[in-house]
Amino acid sequence: MDPIWYFAIASIIAVIGIVIVFGQLSNKLEDQLNQGEVSSDFTQRLTTQLLIRVTIIEIVPILLIVFGFIQLTGTESSVIPLVLTLVVFAVGLIRLFSKRDLLKHSNIDQRTKVFYQSTQKTAMMLAASFPIVTIVAFMM
Repeated sequence: MDPIWYFAIASIIAVIGIVIVFGQLSNKLEDQLNQGEVSSDFTQRLTTQLLIRVTIIEIVPILLIVFGFIQLTGTESSVIPLVLTLVVFAVGLIRLFSKRDLLKHSNIDQRTKVFYQSTQKTAMMLAASFPIVTIVAFMM
């Protein structure tokens, strides 16, 4: 198998996992907003849960990246894994941006908006990390 596929599979797993975890965070936050005000303790627990789950999700992609670099040689690689990675990443970003409706919730205060926006940006950067590694590996 072409080593670039290891990078592509790692990117796909990471992007899909991060999008799912962020979606769960958004749903929990929306449920809490429907029940009343969001406390700072609740947002801290959500942040901790997000980071722990992302860490668990990224174990397999990290191993795939390491294995991909071990197998990587100077041979020509297929473009299909790179295109697939970029498509999954684009769809993941669209899914992350589609959750912005939560910011229009009637019970949301400024502190919760800032928390949600910063968490969303963090999720976007985490989701972008593996596709960037795939692009770099493809250029090697």
